[in-house]
Amino acid sequence: NGAGGLLTNLGQSLNGIFRGDRTPYTAQWNFDLQYELPSGMLLDTAYAGNAGIKQLAQTQLNQLPDRDLALGDQLTQVVGNPFFGVIPATSSIGKATTTYGQLLRPFPQFTGVQQTWGSLAHSSYHSLQIKFGKRYTNGLQLLAAYTWSKLLDDYSSVAGFLGEVNPGYIDNNDRRTSKSLSAGDVAHRLVLNYEYELPFGAGKRFLNAKGFLNAVAGGWNLNGITTIQSGLPIQVT
Repeated sequence: NGAGGLLTNLGQSLNGIFRGDRTPYTAQWNFDLQYELPSGMLLDTAYAGNAGIKQLAQTQLNQLPDRDLALGDQLTQVVGNPFFGVIPATSSIGKATTTYGQLLRPFPQFTGVQQTWGSLAHSSYHSLQIKFGKRYTNGLQLLAAYTWSKLLDDYSSVAGFLGEVNPGYIDNNDRRTSKSLSAGDVAHRLVLNYEYELPFGAGKRFLNAKGFLNAVAGGWNLNGITTIQSGLPIQVT
């Protein structure tokens, strides 16, 4: 809708949102088995997975077609610029000459054409989840949960907002080549939730006495949540 029509921003880099982009969505599935053990214990084993479909990502649409890379040094050859006098001279591609590679780009009249936050990316998650629980008996309650998982996607490793360096896609013409471990992948995670009533004081196994000794040593509980997990992927640049 610019006043210049198709000449708007000629010789510059364009960023835009496409009308046809779809709303991102996820699919989730799981399978679970539970087995009750003696003495109030429970073992739970599950497989859980999900997929992120049409996730938001940015891609450069003005990348040289892969087939033209075979031209090698010819791409840097200086040739006459057919857009000279049309593209403003202040642009880097508005001079009398340009490179042969620039003219082979999908949109040679622009320095860049980026699709901004389009529905382009995909993620997949698979996990084994094991949970062991012991109901409160003999002063002890325990819940242990272990997850072994893998999270893959084709954008988090190139997205600057996740705190990573943002090199962009390896190949904007084939974004699948950038699918790898997600920046948020945690392969192993163990969480322990426990409460133990210490066996000291009146009515307990040790120091079973009333009075001052019970007031000092009795009625104590030990409880906490402990989390142990592997680290996040390291980006190599």
